[in-house]
Amino acid sequence: MGRKMTKKHKVLNSIQVLRAIAAILVVILHSAEQFEVKKISEFVSFGNGGVDLFFVISGFVMIYISFKKTMTPWQFFKNRIVRIAPIYWIFTLFTAVLTLIIPSAFRGTTFDLQHLLYSLFFVAHPNPATVGSVSPMLRVGWTLNYEMLFYAIFAMALFFGKTRVIYLSGACIIALVLSGMFISSSAVWAFYTANIMLEFLFGMVVGWVFINFQHLFVEGKKKTFVFLITLFSFVAFGSLGMQGELPRSLTFGVPAAFIVYYSLSYESLVSRFTSSWLLLLGNASYAMYLSHPFILSFIRVLASRAHIDTSSTIAQVVFIVFMTFAAALGGVLGHLLIEKPVGAFIKNGRKAIPFAE
Repeated sequence: MGRKMTKKHKVLNSIQVLRAIAAILVVILHSAEQFEVKKISEFVSFGNGGVDLFFVISGFVMIYISFKKTMTPWQFFKNRIVRIAPIYWIFTLFTAVLTLIIPSAFRGTTFDLQHLLYSLFFVAHPNPATVGSVSPMLRVGWTLNYEMLFYAIFAMALFFGKTRVIYLSGACIIALVLSGMFISSSAVWAFYTANIMLEFLFGMVVGWVFINFQHLFVEGKKKTFVFLITLFSFVAFGSLGMQGELPRSLTFGVPAAFIVYYSLSYESLVSRFTSSWLLLLGNASYAMYLSHPFILSFIRVLASRAHIDTSSTIAQVVFIVFMTFAAALGGVLGHLLIEKPVGAFIKNGRKAIPFAE
C-alpha cells in the first residue's frame, strides 16, 4: 500500500474552493430560471452539476473526518445534525411564514402543515404545490434529504469500525440504487433510490485513496491536461444527464469525482494563491445555498415592479452576474450572522465543528 497521510487533520483549501464553486454554479442556474423569457438557461444547465459536486465532496469529507479521529456512530450523526439542521430549520420556518404572508411571491411552494413537518425532519415527501415533485418546503432542501440518508447509512456502517465503513456504506448505497431499478413503487421510493446517491460513494472512494495513497495526489502537466478535459466534459455533457439520456451519476457524478481528485492534487498551489475571500465563500457555501432562493426571488420581484425589461440576452447576463454577487454576499452574511452564532449557541461553549466539515 502507498504512503498514508498522517492523522493530523487540516482544512483542505482545495475542498473549500470547490464548495464555493459548487454553490456559485447552483446560483447561476437558478438565476437564469428567474426570467419569464429564458434566453440562456440552456447554456448554464451545467449549473445543475453544483449539486453533484456537493455530493461528491460530502462523501469525501465523511471519510476524511472519520479517519482523523475515532467517533461513535451517535457522535458522528449528532455532529452532522448540529452542522446541517439549525440553519436549514431557520430558513424553512422563514419560508413557511412568508408563504402565509405573501404567497404570491412563491412559485411552486404553498403552506401545508404536514409538508412543513416532513421538511423539518428531512423526510422526502411529495410537494403539494407542484405535481410530481418530491421536494421540501424550502425546495433546495431536496439535496439535504439525500444527505441525511447518506449520513444515516454512514453512521450505521461505523458500528463495524471505520476501516469497514466505506465497504459497508458503499454496498448499502449500491443495493439501494439497484433496488430502485428493479422495484417500482412510489415517487418517494424513486427519489431515495435515484442513481445520484452513487455520488456519495464516488466521494468516499476519492477520500479512501487520498488517505491511503498520498503519492497519487501530486501536481503534473499530464494531470493539468486531463483536469481540463474533465472540466470540459462536466460542462458539455452534464446536461445529458438532466435530460434523462444518461444517468446523472455518470454525466455529472464521475466528472465531479475527478474534479475533486485533481483539485486535491493541487492543494499546495491552491493554498498559496487562493484569496481569503474565496475561502470565506467556501465556508459560507451552505448558507449561500439555502439563502439564495430568497435573494433571487426578491430581485426578480423588484425588477418586475420596476418594469425592467429582462427579455434580451444581454440583460439576462447582466442580471445573472448581479444576482450571483448578491447571493454570494447574502451567503457570507448568513454564515457570519446566523450560521456561526447559532452553531456556537447550540454547542453551548464546546469546541465548534470546523465548517470545512
